[in-house]
Amino acid sequence: MTSRKPLVIAAAFGSVAGLALAIQVRAGGDKVAFPENYAAGLLYNTVDRYDVKQYREQAEYHLTRIAAICGTDCAEYRSLAEALEKPPGTSLVY
Repeated sequence: MTSRKPLVIAAAFGSVAGLALAIQVRAGGDKVAFPENYAAGLLYNTVDRYDVKQYREQAEYHLTRIAAICGTDCAEYRSLAEALEKPPGTSLVY
């Protein structure tokens, strides 16, 4: 005859774990706020991920591809070329 005690313990543990996962914790509106000087444009962090290649070289590659596809007169080329003229460390938005 096998004991059902381990089965009951596993079921109880699974129920408690399921309830713990199901309960959502929410912060009220009074707990969430922007930093005091967020409108000043203070830079908190920059992230350069080597595996995603978020670098200026990637943007330069895209510039050459855009030039090959639509030429240097199209708006896309001019927009990216202007963004690349900014100093290193600037966020490129094109």
